Amino acid sequence: MQPITHDRAPQPIRPSHWMAMALPWARARSQAVWWRPTAQSGLSANSSVPVDARRPRPWKSVPSLVGGRLWHLLAGGAVPDSLDPLREYERKFLVTDTAILKGSVGEEIRQGYLWAEAGFAMRVRIVRAQGEDGAFYHSGANLTLKGPRVGLARQEIEMPLEEAEAEALLSSTSRIVIKERHQPIVSEGRAWIVDVFHGLNDGLVVAEYEGSRQAVEQLKPPWWVGQEVTFDPAYANENLAVEQPGGFDHDRR
Repeated sequence: MQPITHDRAPQPIRPSHWMAMALPWARARSQAVWWRPTAQSGLSANSSVPVDARRPRPWKSVPSLVGGRLWHLLAGGAVPDSLDPLREYERKFLVTDTAILKGSVGEEIRQGYLWAEAGFAMRVRIVRAQGEDGAFYHSGANLTLKGPRVGLARQEIEMPLEEAEAEALLSSTSRIVIKERHQPIVSEGRAWIVDVFHGLNDGLVVAEYEGSRQAVEQLKPPWWVGQEVTFDPAYANENLAVEQPGGFDHDRR
């Protein structure tokens, strides 16, 4: 997607240009309240979730995480230890036995990519969760800024959005991924995320494990997964959002 066009040949938007456009918006929303999961919550300690998407937890504002540090983080500079909570460690595998999902009800996720280049990405996501009546209702939306993958890690910042804001942004792009997210899927003492893709990538099922650097590095894959795709760019969501010639390549499953 080229968000800016000119009469002359289109020029690529570099990360520095993207940050210049995103930073004023990020600063304006930096007072949003967030909660960070605890070990008892069953979610990764590296996860940040909009407060309206989960049950109430102690709140904290994060103005220090957005603003000046955003320049440093997404410019590819050295990230000090104090920024580790913004760095996501993960590994991904193709699921070979979907029986692991039996009895699990997934969240409906629609996410669109407003811009993606050289490992950087700007994504808007809308989540719908199942209510007690069996119907699905809006449970959260966010804008995510991601940096390039370095080994098992990728830098990430998320900011909450109102549903109307997210829908407006999503309608502005054709690069959309539709999936059903099951979490946590507990196997061999570890909590996994399993995404069942629909639409363009119908039939693709990917398992993701997030945790500390040590836990991710020492991970032993469970019996129900096969090929590891952590480092295969074809399985990055921003690339799955782009239509492949002839449709989705089923040989990649």
